[in-house]
Amino acid sequence: MGIQHGGGYGTYEVHPFERFELSITDRWCSFGWDGATPPGRVQPLPHPRFLRAKAAGGPRRRGRDAIVLVTTSPPRYPVRFDSTPVGQFDTVLAGRIHLLQRLPPASRRHVIVRLDWADYGWCHRQRLLEACAALQFSTADESLEALVARARLVIVEYPGTAYLDVLAANVPTVLSWSERYWRIREAEAPYFTALRAAGIWCEPEQAAERVAALYPDPWAWWVTTEVQEARARFVERHAVGRPDWARCWAAALAEEIRLSDGVGQAR
Repeated sequence: MGIQHGGGYGTYEVHPFERFELSITDRWCSFGWDGATPPGRVQPLPHPRFLRAKAAGGPRRRGRDAIVLVTTSPPRYPVRFDSTPVGQFDTVLAGRIHLLQRLPPASRRHVIVRLDWADYGWCHRQRLLEACAALQFSTADESLEALVARARLVIVEYPGTAYLDVLAANVPTVLSWSERYWRIREAEAPYFTALRAAGIWCEPEQAAERVAALYPDPWAWWVTTEVQEARARFVERHAVGRPDWARCWAAALAEEIRLSDGVGQAR
């Protein structure tokens, strides 16, 4: 058996890790999606991380001031070919700086930047401070859950694990990345199209204007029917968290044991 351990699985147009893991397992447990080849190989199961995310967010968290910007940091040199900006990450960095520079001062002073744990020689902090002067950064020991709990609005610049956590937490979120660099597989396009139509996902060039417009009262937008339906549909597909997750896993494992015992007896 194999287990999903991050974002990108089920959504990237090209994902060599996913292809390899599916090729060496009899059953592979996802965060909620299915439809891989061969049929029946992927089994959706709820994950406790998304249950914790729900506890950190929700409408009761109104009244916070922080804008949390969640960033990424891939290696400087290509280590594989997949649907990420291989060799083009400077464009992502430029978009991040453009976003921060375009934010009105009244909004920018509330920004907390969450840097990736690995810098890989990009000098993220230094480049941001040189371009944007005073900025706040989260500490290395502060979890994403803790940041979300004090955020009025969250910005995520890449389609990895973090945006699944934030959408599951149900806090106002702007997803800011370009499909030119993170290619989405065709089967998942309707879910992302709904996020775009609801104003949750936008191109980096539009992110500053979007954040500035939403910041005074992001919840007025976030609780609308269109936004909540698009978010809930996406979460049900890619970030399922249920209180009975342990029972679901126990049942799935018991079924696998039953099937393997049957194979053994047949042999």
